[in-house]
Amino acid sequence: MNVRSEGQYQRITLVIADLPVAILCNDARVSEQLRQHYAAFLADDQRDPLLVVNAFLDATFPAPPYGQQAMHYIPHENRLMLIGAEALLNLGHGIVQLWLSPVYALENIDYTLRVVYAMLATRNGGLMLHAAGIVHQQYAYLFCGKSGSGKTTIARHSPPTAILNDDLVLLLPNDTDWYAHATPFWNPTQQPPAGQIKAPLSHLLFLVQDQEVQLVNVPPARALAELLSVVPVITSNVIFGTQVMQIGTRLLEQVAAHYLHFRPDSSFWGIVGGNGKSGA
Repeated sequence: MNVRSEGQYQRITLVIADLPVAILCNDARVSEQLRQHYAAFLADDQRDPLLVVNAFLDATFPAPPYGQQAMHYIPHENRLMLIGAEALLNLGHGIVQLWLSPVYALENIDYTLRVVYAMLATRNGGLMLHAAGIVHQQYAYLFCGKSGSGKTTIARHSPPTAILNDDLVLLLPNDTDWYAHATPFWNPTQQPPAGQIKAPLSHLLFLVQDQEVQLVNVPPARALAELLSVVPVITSNVIFGTQVMQIGTRLLEQVAAHYLHFRPDSSFWGIVGGNGKSGA
């Protein structure tokens, strides 16, 4: 079973990149929505989680005082403020306390989990990146960029069975390689991930929309700056920010990084290929 009752709570165990997180929710309807949304990434809930997210829905919970700002992260408190939600993230004690209005509950839980997994990735020597992750000839290529850079366009011009995600991909190292892992963090307008899959990382490609298709070398210092710019949220925290810089430096010593100038079609696959694990 992927969902079970613990008193008034329903428990769901989510596993991304072999990092299990338990979600406890006091609302049966939202618990079922979570189960359906994360179906391909659920695991046996007997597994010991690295972290427990306690999601408490309260109809009287007010929206935080940040106007129309969708998210506000307070790094020195590890506090996340959302419209209709507030989360305290205590990774040291393995608990995230999340208070929610029923309005946008699924979206706010999903956003909190994105931040949680960005932190867990860093604590395990890896990174969560804003990137379209595509598996090509058994290797993963990460097409990195912020919103509007063309990540979804890249995914739409790639085989759908090979999509790790077109917005957020989790990287973890092993003894010899970096592996790119699929995540369930996608929006209805984006390309859904193919499922819980992973592949060894070949290239980091920073997207540049252009009329010409070409690969351009990135100087090491610039590559690190580009990489840091696509790590979600947590770099504003002093501890996580330092760790991200150290991890990013190691990653760029081992994996090739280029600017990819591309058109909105599949022509970029004509110049992207090979194995860049040995670095730029």
